[in-house]
Amino acid sequence: SAEFFEDLNALGVRPAHEYPRATDHIPEMVELIENLVERGHAYQVGENVYFDVSSFAPYGKLSGNQVEDLEAGARLEVNPEKKHPADFALWKSDERHLMKWDTVFGKHGFPGWHIECSAMAMKYLGTSFDIHTGGEDNVFPHHECEIAQSECATGKPFVQTWMHTKFLKVDGGKMSKSLGNVYNLDDIREKGFDPLDFRFLILKAHYRGSLNFTWEGLAGAAEARRSLSDFRGRLNALSRQETGNAEESSYSGVSDAREGFEKALDDDLNTSAALAAVFGLRQDLIKGRLPNCATSDACSFLDEVDAILGLFDQESSQDGLSDAAVESLLKERKEARGAKNWSRSDEIRDQLLAEGITIEDDSSGTSWHRSG
Repeated sequence: SAEFFEDLNALGVRPAHEYPRATDHIPEMVELIENLVERGHAYQVGENVYFDVSSFAPYGKLSGNQVEDLEAGARLEVNPEKKHPADFALWKSDERHLMKWDTVFGKHGFPGWHIECSAMAMKYLGTSFDIHTGGEDNVFPHHECEIAQSECATGKPFVQTWMHTKFLKVDGGKMSKSLGNVYNLDDIREKGFDPLDFRFLILKAHYRGSLNFTWEGLAGAAEARRSLSDFRGRLNALSRQETGNAEESSYSGVSDAREGFEKALDDDLNTSAALAAVFGLRQDLIKGRLPNCATSDACSFLDEVDAILGLFDQESSQDGLSDAAVESLLKERKEARGAKNWSRSDEIRDQLLAEGITIEDDSSGTSWHRSG
């Protein structure tokens, strides 16, 4: 729906190249099922077609479930048509089903859930591809079945790396409408937060670990994201007057941060450790260890971080006040202060703050930077 894509955009999620619909790929599913029947990995009973899990010895390699341990009546439906209770439907027949197709298997059939994903994935990504994601609840049976039917059909490894996320908890428990703790982005906005604050909260935790959502936790994430935005703005301001010398050029903080960031992402997408590397560089600036000669490189590094993690607001500075316009307003403010026109001076400060411009007055004069 339109709301789904609006939320993706608000969260800074890049759109996929394809958003396939299962109903548009029935021919691919039927072809895949026929292939499995011909290879002896599936069998037809009436107008139903089942995958024979006994024909695929590695079945269970993803989840750890073994066929012999899957007892009928436990998690599996008892169906006398099946050779084994773990056999799963590739094609089902039901005249009462809302959507059904007339195929070689019969007149009133529709595809099973697992075969839909394999058929569409192989069409757009190939018979073997690198990464498959999903929630922890997809490991079994869905992804286990995807592997079995796909590898039996092609004789090739289906996926190189599986990435499963843990469930998001709310206030220490499951989300539930009855508890009133099911939130959406509109709720987050109503509380005064930016959707990117929620994105930052998610990135602070490893995707394979549990994350507990609380409003206090979101407030902490928002403050941390603002501190990084402010850090970025300060670096941009410093880079405009960057100077350096041979001694300062020995500083390795930016390269160390870049190396730590990349190493963390290479370690099973450890975004928590990757963010720690960025905050380490921020500490260098706060402690006065980051020399002026390194600010341009540091700015480039933060641009690289943002391109990967999407931490900062997407509005570019060119949509707001230009540097020249900021300098002009600051000049006017200085003149207003000199004339003791405090009202005009405050108006200019407020105008700049509204544009995301932070002003700092000290004994050496006035400096400014963009907070974002």
